[in-house]
Amino acid sequence: MLLGLLLFLFKKLLPLRYTPEQMGVPLTELDKYKKYGLLSVGLFLVLMPLSIYACFVVIHLMAENYLPAVAAPVVAIRANEGFWVVVALFPGIFLACSLIALILRLMLGAQRSAEYRMLSNRKLGVDATRGQILLGALMVAGSAALGYFGYHAGLFLGRDELVVHRMWSLQEERYAYDQVKALRQVRNPERENPTFVIQVKGAPDWSEEQEVSHPDDAQIALLVERTGKRIVRASGTCAAIAAF
Repeated sequence: MLLGLLLFLFKKLLPLRYTPEQMGVPLTELDKYKKYGLLSVGLFLVLMPLSIYACFVVIHLMAENYLPAVAAPVVAIRANEGFWVVVALFPGIFLACSLIALILRLMLGAQRSAEYRMLSNRKLGVDATRGQILLGALMVAGSAALGYFGYHAGLFLGRDELVVHRMWSLQEERYAYDQVKALRQVRNPERENPTFVIQVKGAPDWSEEQEVSHPDDAQIALLVERTGKRIVRASGTCAAIAAF
């Protein structure tokens, strides 16, 4: 039932728009392009991981070069590589599909590649070509938004101050180290590792549970040194009571 509803919506949103002459071409003509369909699948399996990796490398390098204006030396605590793999996923898939379309265009020529797309769309009953472009554009836009916020998000330990840029925020926050009132490691039975929390005077707590940045032991030790605060270890219940 759900599949039928989706097909109905796709047909309404992505109707076929071909001339009577194009609609008159028998679908059996699609058989001569069968090997190109198999080629497309093979190319996708090869190009998809390569394209995702290429996008990951470019995006990750760009993110690693970002630093807010803060006195050096600066230790940057940014999103980990797993986050950037997620960001690169949809642009990589879109890039792979675009490369496959370009390869088929070069192999078949403009007229035959257009006929192949037309026959494929008619067999599906929807304009899948337009649907793929629209869906790809939406996914890439979503990845761009995720990447934009992840690009700025993080903790930046400057010489004299701590710069905090929370995920999904357009503003950065600056605090002198003496404004940090507590550093906590909160243990939660549902998590394997404790959650690191920074409590700052006059501001909401920064918790790695809500962020994409995860300080390692060396970075936490540097925060301890610069703030002069020891790590307070507590369970989730005790931490909630303390915050309250």
